[in-house]
Amino acid sequence: MPTNWKCFIHDGKQLRKPCKRTPIEDHPLKRPADKSVSRPMHNKNVPSDPLSMALDGFDPLSIYNDDLYFNSSQNTNLKSKDNEWLEYWHSRRNAILARYTTAEKLSIISSFLPGGEKVIMKTQTYVVDQVKTRLEQLDDFEESSVRQMLNLSQQEYVSRIDMLNRELVHAWNTEQRVKALKIAIQCSKLLVDTSVIQFYPSKFVLITDILDIFGKLVYDRLRNKAEYFDPGTNKVTSLPENFTPDMVPEAAKETCQNWLYKMASIRELVPRLYIEMSFLKCYSFLTRHEFGSALLRITSMIRGIGHPLVSIYARFYLCRVGLSIHAANKEFFLHNLNDFLLTYPQVFGKNITTELLVQRIDMSKYISLYSPALEWLLYGLVEWSNVSNSVLDKLIDECKNTENSDLLLRSIMSSFKPDFITCRAIEFLDLICKSKAEDVIVSDMIITLGQKICSGGRSADDRKLLSTVWKIIRNFKQLKLYLTCAEPWVQFTAMNFSVKQIDWLLGDICACIVKSEEPLSEYYTHLQAILKKIALFTPDMEELFTQDNLLPTLELFDAGPYLMDVCKSLLSAYQSQQSYMISDEVLISNQMQICLLLHESINSFTVDDELKNVSELVCRFIKSVSYGKDFQKQLKFYTEVRASFFKLDSIYVILIQLVNNLSMNIRNLVVGKDSRKVGNFIQCCSAYCCVTVPSVICPFTKLQLYLLSAQVALINHCFLQAEDCLKAALMASVKIPPKHTIDGQLRSTDAFKVSYISNFMSTILMLPDRQQNGSFLNMFKVVLKVIMNHLSWEPTTPSRYILLLKAIDLLANMAQEDYLYHAGEALANDNILVFNENFIAEVNAMCSSIVDEILSILRMLGENNENHKQSSLALELFWRIVKRADLSVKEIEVLAVNLWNLAHKHKNCVDLKVSNKLITSLEFNAGINGTNLSLLTKIKSTA
Repeated sequence: MPTNWKCFIHDGKQLRKPCKRTPIEDHPLKRPADKSVSRPMHNKNVPSDPLSMALDGFDPLSIYNDDLYFNSSQNTNLKSKDNEWLEYWHSRRNAILARYTTAEKLSIISSFLPGGEKVIMKTQTYVVDQVKTRLEQLDDFEESSVRQMLNLSQQEYVSRIDMLNRELVHAWNTEQRVKALKIAIQCSKLLVDTSVIQFYPSKFVLITDILDIFGKLVYDRLRNKAEYFDPGTNKVTSLPENFTPDMVPEAAKETCQNWLYKMASIRELVPRLYIEMSFLKCYSFLTRHEFGSALLRITSMIRGIGHPLVSIYARFYLCRVGLSIHAANKEFFLHNLNDFLLTYPQVFGKNITTELLVQRIDMSKYISLYSPALEWLLYGLVEWSNVSNSVLDKLIDECKNTENSDLLLRSIMSSFKPDFITCRAIEFLDLICKSKAEDVIVSDMIITLGQKICSGGRSADDRKLLSTVWKIIRNFKQLKLYLTCAEPWVQFTAMNFSVKQIDWLLGDICACIVKSEEPLSEYYTHLQAILKKIALFTPDMEELFTQDNLLPTLELFDAGPYLMDVCKSLLSAYQSQQSYMISDEVLISNQMQICLLLHESINSFTVDDELKNVSELVCRFIKSVSYGKDFQKQLKFYTEVRASFFKLDSIYVILIQLVNNLSMNIRNLVVGKDSRKVGNFIQCCSAYCCVTVPSVICPFTKLQLYLLSAQVALINHCFLQAEDCLKAALMASVKIPPKHTIDGQLRSTDAFKVSYISNFMSTILMLPDRQQNGSFLNMFKVVLKVIMNHLSWEPTTPSRYILLLKAIDLLANMAQEDYLYHAGEALANDNILVFNENFIAEVNAMCSSIVDEILSILRMLGENNENHKQSSLALELFWRIVKRADLSVKEIEVLAVNLWNLAHKHKNCVDLKVSNKLITSLEFNAGINGTNLSLLTKIKSTA
C-alpha cells in the first residue's frame, strides 16, 4: 500500500509527514446518528436517485444548507448594509480631510522613510531559526534606525504618509511581513502625537487608511492559505465569502494565531490596540463567538488611553471596524458611548486647557475636533444597534444634566434621525437657549437643528420655533454667523410658511447686511445659498416676484458670477411653475429688473454655455409677456427690451420673430377691413424688424431673418420695407465667407448660399416690380449680379451654374399670366406687368444673356475635360429650353438638339435613366399638342 501524506502549513512552508490509513465504519456524508443535529428530509414525493438510495435516502448536500452558506436574500441584505455604512464612511472621510487642515509645521518619526533603517534579509534554514529571526526583527527598534522629520508642511506630511503606505504594500508583496508590521506599528504610534491638535482628525484618517490596508493584507493572506475540501468531493477549493471556522484547516488557524501573538507582543498600548483592531476580522478564522468579547475587551482597554481626543478616535476606529463584522453584536456602540460620557469632563480638564493655551487654540475649535468621532458613535447607535427611543431620550437627559454639554447636544442633532429631532425640536431649542457656549458653537447647533427639521417634516410648533430661533440668530454679532444660520431656517420658512413670511426674512437680512461695516463681498456665498434655497423651495414664485424685498436683496450683489447664478435660479424656478402668459405690470417690471441684473453680469469671461443658458431664460420671459389686444403696448415693450439687452444675440432673433408674429396676428384680426391706423402700425412693425436685423451677429441667422421679415412685409403690403430687407440681405450675402467652422471642422458655405438665394429668388416672384429709368427687373438684376460677380466663385463652379439655371426658372415664371403663388392678397407682376410688352421683352433678353453665360460655361467644362459636369449641365439646360422656350423658333430647336448631342457625346458620362425619362416626357407632350414632334424625331435619329 503506498504511503499517504498529510500537509502541515507553517507560515508558507509545507511540511509533509506520513500518516497511517485508519479504517472507519461510518461515512462522513451519511446522515448523523444524533437526531438533534439531523436536517430536514426532502419531500417524499420526489423520486429517489442513486446517491440518495446509497445513503439511506438522505441528500448529503442538504446538511450544509444552513451552516455553511448564508441565505441568498440574507447575503443581499448584508451587502446592501455594507454599502450603506461604507458610503457613509467615505463621505465622512472626505469631509474630515477637507475641514481639518493646518498651516502649522508637522513632524513624523519612522524607520522606513528615506534616510531611515535598511532591513537586511537573512536566509534561514530551519523553522526555529526563522521564527527567532522574525522576533528579533520585530523587537529591533534601535535609536540609530529611527529618523524624525521636522518642520513639514501639511502637503509634505501627507506625501510622507503616502510613501509609508506604498512601502508597506511593497514590503508585503516582497515577502517582508515583519517589515510591513513594523511600518503599521510606527504609523499607529503617530496617533499618540497631539502636538498639532487641529490636524488630528485628518491624521487619524490618513493613518487608519494604512491600517485598513494592512488588515486586509493579513486577512487575504490567511484566506488564501485556508483551503478546504469541498463537501462531497475530494477537490480542494478556497474559502467562500461567508465561511465558518470549522471550514478553516488547522494550519491556517495556526498562522492566524501567530499573527495574534505578534500583535500581543507590541509593548505600547495605542499601537497594540490599533493593530489588533485593524485585523479584528481575522478572528473569523478561529471562532464565530470571539467577536463580541474582543470588541468589548478592546472597549475596556481603550480606557487606558489618557488623552480624551486620542481615546475617542480609538473608539471611532473600533466602531468603524466593528461594522465590517456581520457576526458581531453591535451593543459595543453603547458601551463605547457610555465610556466616553464617563470621561466627558476630561475634555474640559485643566491639562487640556493648558495644552490649548500652548497651541493657541480656542475652545470652540477644540470641541469641533470631537465631532466626527462622536457622531460616528451615535450613528452606529441609531442605525445599527436598534436601540429604543427611551435610550435616546436618556441621552437628551444627559445633555440637560451635564455641564458643557454643547458637544454632545450638537452631535446628537447631527446623528439622530430627522423625525426624532423634529418631534423634540422645542426641547432641543430650549437646551440651545440655555447654553453658555461661544457664538460659533451655538451657531453650529442652530444650523444642525435647522437642517434636521427641514428633512423631518413639520412640527407642532412651527411658528414658535421660527420666532425663537430667529431671535437667537439676530443676536449674533458676526455677519457670517448670522448668514450661515439663516440659510437652513430660510429653507424651513419657504417650505412651511407663506411668501410674506419669506419676504419679511429677506427684509431682515437686508437690514442686517446694510448695518454691517464688514465688506459684503466676503459673504456673497452665504447670501447666494439663501436665495437659491428660496428659489428651490418656495411654492409660489409668482407671488415672491411681486414682494418688496427680493430686488433690494439682489442689488446687494455686484455684477458677477454670484449675481448671475442667483438670478438664473430665481428665473428657472419661476418658469418651471409658470403655465400661462403674464400681463401684471408689477410682475413684468420685477422680472425685467432681474433679467437686466442677469444681463449686467455678462462679461468677456462668460463662457458660451453660460450665455446660452442666460439667453434661454430671458427669451422665455420675453415670450411670456402678453398685453392682449393692446398691440401698441406690446410693441413698446419689445422696443424697451431691444434697447436693454444688447449683449445677447439671441434676444434680437426672438424679438424679430415676435414682432413679425405680432404684425401677422393683427393682419388676421383686421382682414377685410381698411384701417389707416392698423396699416401704420404694421409698417412700424416692419420697420422695427428691418432696423433690428443688422444687430444680429451670426451672418447666417441674419440672412434668414432678412428674408423672413421681407416675406412678412410683402404679405402686409409693406413693399418699401420688403425691398429694403431684400437689398440688405443681398449685401449681407456677399459677405458670407467661402468656409466656416461647424463643430470644430471647416466646411464650405456653398450649399447654404445655393439654398438661400434660391429661396430669395422665389420671394422676388411675389414682389411687384417698379420701372426705374425705363427698365424692369431691378431686384432680379441685382441678384444676378451677385451670383455672377460677387460670390467669389470660379466660372465653372457647380453652385454658380445651378443658380443660373434657377434664374431661368424664375424668369420663365415671371412671364406667366398667373403666378403659382402670391403673398396673400398683395398684387404681383402677373396683375400689373404681364401684358406689358417692354417687360416681356426684358425678360426674354435676360433669359438670352443667362443662356449665353451657361453655354460659355459648357465650353469651359469641355476644355477642362470635366465631361460629367458638362453632360449633366447640358441635360439641365436642354430640359429648360424644351419646357420653357418656344420650339417653333428654328434657332431654339437647333440649340436644343445640340445640347442633347453634347450631353450624349461621352457615353460613360450621361445618366441614361435621366435621358430615358426626358424622352418619355417629350413623347407624352408630342402626343398632346405636337409641338415637340420635330424635336423628338431629331433626338431619336441621333440616339
